[in-house]
Amino acid sequence: ALNRTLLELGSSLAVVRGGSLHVIHAWRLVGESLLRRGRARPVSEQIDMMVVATRDRAEESLQRLVRGIDRSGADVVVHFEHGEPENVVPSVIDGVRPGVVVMGTLARPGLRGVLMGNTAEHILSNTVSSVLAAKPPGFTTPIDV
Repeated sequence: ALNRTLLELGSSLAVVRGGSLHVIHAWRLVGESLLRRGRARPVSEQIDMMVVATRDRAEESLQRLVRGIDRSGADVVVHFEHGEPENVVPSVIDGVRPGVVVMGTLARPGLRGVLMGNTAEHILSNTVSSVLAAKPPGFTTPIDV
């Protein structure tokens, strides 16, 4: 639901600003580096097959998500990159140089997680673009006002 919200916000901004919607998705096989360098590691071909399967699932999910949004005339460019989000996203942002970055923030425990998650915080501190950050639908702050 958060991804859909982000794409709708980004698409709307792209239309209003007369720009393109660049969708960045970083994918990875969790634990791949440990599998490749650990003591009890599977054969390289098995790891490669796991990486391909992970990539294929991620790409299919992303395509389904992008197809499901109302583009309202906005051009959509998909950046489907292998790697950690905190590395991939700033790199793509540096190349694209968007006017506005629309991103989601999940949460980490405690008061700091109320405002921003680790990945979002890292990306925010490594970009010069304006940022529109959104929490997942139904998010309620644990802080009493």
